Amino acid sequence: MGLGVDQVEIMPFTREFSRLSTEEYLRDIVIGRFGADAILLGYDNRMGFDSGTPDQIASIAEGLGLEVIRMDAVSLEGGRTVSSTKIRTALAEGDVELAAQMLGRRYNLFGVTVAGNRLGRTIGFPTANMKLYEPLKLLPADGCYLVEVETLGGRYYGMTNIGHRPTVSGGIGDACHRTVETNIFDFNEDIYGLDLTVSFISQIREEKHFPSLDALRRQLESDRDWCIAKIKE
Repeated sequence: MGLGVDQVEIMPFTREFSRLSTEEYLRDIVIGRFGADAILLGYDNRMGFDSGTPDQIASIAEGLGLEVIRMDAVSLEGGRTVSSTKIRTALAEGDVELAAQMLGRRYNLFGVTVAGNRLGRTIGFPTANMKLYEPLKLLPADGCYLVEVETLGGRYYGMTNIGHRPTVSGGIGDACHRTVETNIFDFNEDIYGLDLTVSFISQIREEKHFPSLDALRRQLESDRDWCIAKIKE
């Protein structure tokens, strides 16, 4: 509601739905189901299995009595065009700063804190393990990140590791199971079972295997120093 949107509806992408032409989609779904009288058309929008150019789509829509509101491309300083594909690519490459520029906000994950193996506590870096409320939400690339954490009504800095925990799993681990673990700076509260929001600021490094827990601890100390320096910039 804060964005001025009264209702959002997600259409199941069935085989039948995927075979709708541009005209069928606009006539049967946009007008017939939702009673729309206008559409917002982006600079590179496509709709319908036979989709043509935005100009062709606009012509079909106007022929059906729809008002067409056109949107120009949005570009960053330097001329880079913003698109959902480019945002996903930036996240997949760990470039959370570029993703934030294109989104207009930091990319974040929202979930509940669940119990882990508590190994982090033994090396001085206890972590909050997150179970996402949206399990299919795209995770940034495996690696260690400087983040801002929201929990218990407060905001804190921390560092989040995404990946397969190769040092403690003995290898790369299950390729299908990636963990999201966050060490929150200057924080000692018990938040198991509570909500946690993690917003990504910068990537510190890629995930890697360390020969021992002591080597991992030294790296985490270095990572924390890097974060503190970054925060002070």
